Amino acid sequence: MYKELLGDKNFFVAHSYNTIGNVYTDKAEYKTALKYYHLAMYSDLWNFSDTTDITQLPVIKDNIEYDQLLQSLQAKARIFAYHSDSLDLGLSKTEYLQLALKHLQAADTLIKKTYHEISNEADKCDFEKTTDSIYNDAINVCLLLYDQTNDDKYLQQAFYFSERNKSYVLLENLAATKALKSAGIPDSLVNLEHELNMKIINYTILRNKADNDSIRNLWYDRLFNAQQSHDSLITVLETQYPDYYNHKYNTKPTSIEQLQKLLPDTSILISYSIADSTMTIFAISKKDFKVVQVPLLDSLSDKISLYLNSIRNKKEIHEKSHKSIDQYQTLAYEFYNFLFPAEIQDFLNRKIKNLIIIPDGELAKLPFETFHTSKYTAQWTNWLSKTYFADMPYLIKKYNISYNYSATLFYQTLTKTHQSAKYDWVGIAPVFDDGNINGLYIPPLPGTEVEVDSIYNLFITKNKKALVKKHKQANESFVKSSEIGNYKIVHLATYGLINIVNPKFSYILLAYDSTAIDTTSIDAKIGLITSQNEGILYQAEIYNLNLNADLVVLSACQTGLGKVKRGEGLIGFSRAFMYAGARNLIVSLWSVDDKSTSMLMINFYKNLLNSKKQDKFSKSLSEAKRQIIKDGKYAHPYFWSPFILVGE
Repeated sequence: MYKELLGDKNFFVAHSYNTIGNVYTDKAEYKTALKYYHLAMYSDLWNFSDTTDITQLPVIKDNIEYDQLLQSLQAKARIFAYHSDSLDLGLSKTEYLQLALKHLQAADTLIKKTYHEISNEADKCDFEKTTDSIYNDAINVCLLLYDQTNDDKYLQQAFYFSERNKSYVLLENLAATKALKSAGIPDSLVNLEHELNMKIINYTILRNKADNDSIRNLWYDRLFNAQQSHDSLITVLETQYPDYYNHKYNTKPTSIEQLQKLLPDTSILISYSIADSTMTIFAISKKDFKVVQVPLLDSLSDKISLYLNSIRNKKEIHEKSHKSIDQYQTLAYEFYNFLFPAEIQDFLNRKIKNLIIIPDGELAKLPFETFHTSKYTAQWTNWLSKTYFADMPYLIKKYNISYNYSATLFYQTLTKTHQSAKYDWVGIAPVFDDGNINGLYIPPLPGTEVEVDSIYNLFITKNKKALVKKHKQANESFVKSSEIGNYKIVHLATYGLINIVNPKFSYILLAYDSTAIDTTSIDAKIGLITSQNEGILYQAEIYNLNLNADLVVLSACQTGLGKVKRGEGLIGFSRAFMYAGARNLIVSLWSVDDKSTSMLMINFYKNLLNSKKQDKFSKSLSEAKRQIIKDGKYAHPYFWSPFILVGE
């Protein structure tokens, strides 16, 4: 019916053909299913006219709708890869797999094209749910081709697809920011783009904080208008400034060869890709690389939750129970063997000192440092024992460990040129000694004042330029000012709160500064004070900070957590600060003890100020953790493991 009314080329006909193809696939009649998927592809492409040769693949352009075409391409690839015995087309197993790979490469082309056409970041993140299974299929097909041919190029292609499935939206946003500065765009338009971004952020926050419908609708209207203006401006930039378009959209995944040129002899990058039933591990060193695929751990998500709870459970300390410790030890060794199977353990030779971990999905919640490299057989003593936890075979005892969202982002971080900052360090600690932010009770953090003062003295002793902002001076106005771009290291010692449902409304608490709020504007006079400097720095606001920092340290609660999104990892503070210009971050995975945090941070900075190597942040933080463990008092991983380095 659709074909008679609308012709061959339309969405409804393509959808019908795909549905029929699915029916035949369920019946295991794969050759017939393949014909219908091919017809669906024909119906969705204006430039494709072949309806009979099911092995043919068109150039991907002039498509009518992306979703149905992606379904057709993926379905055909799966039949060629996994059901070729039913096809009887006179091709070898390798040729069928190569046909499958070509269809998945075409899907990759369509995915890139579609990303360019989607303007909303949230929609792009949702689109990644669709692309995830396609890239996992592509990885599997590449590994099957390697098994057939023993040709390393297929392992390299598998890594390409793994990278394409990691943090694409973040990489595009970073590329767009760089493009604004390097594409010859007039300052007036660059400033306008920044201004519209700020309006979108502020109107979004104010709409959600409105206490009645009339005010909420007013902010909604302003938000809509600002978004329309921003979209129009981006269209102008992409059409009138070709370099902007090219820089924004032509970010290519980093290759294994590029990484190997950059990696020192003592470092290995390990990247994980999780599919429905398998996990693929890519281990890359200076001169070699290894690819291993293992079955997915049963109940992986549940075990991750159990593992984190077993580390974070302080209640048992008071109850004098050690049930969580037994659970922790079992899972710590199980996770080590799962994430570092025998082939990867063999790959980590004696020269290796640094691990760069690229997690996937919920693996990003795990502190790898806490894994046990062997079974721990010591008899339980008591919670006051300084040796029981200190003697555990933690992975951190063998390696310096850092994390990143993707190998491409890791490569860009280390190769990016930047202006040298004027000052070495700034410490920001609201302390909250009056226990109040604009009428809200906030428990004081006296330990943070000791922390930043101690670190400040370390820098001054080394003749470094440092500054401390405490109490009322540690306010939002300072953090949002251009002055924040003058510091190599920005250290925030305060509270952080993660909004798992809506990450952009996660926030970091700063001092309340009533003098920074404009009460004379028209908005203020009608009761619409924007409260931009009310002491709550929302994650959405962090994206527009003017940072030029080698390192941002978030010595706060749960600043490393966030909402896990397929392909993008944890959507949290780390991403926001990276977007704002931070090259490396230290963040926390859970609420932390005030005294142990202060000790860890002071040890970290002592190590850092005595370090001159390229991997100084990773080594300095890892060594600080080892020092805490050796001391014994805070050797339980609850105290030292939540702080992780993202970047280097």
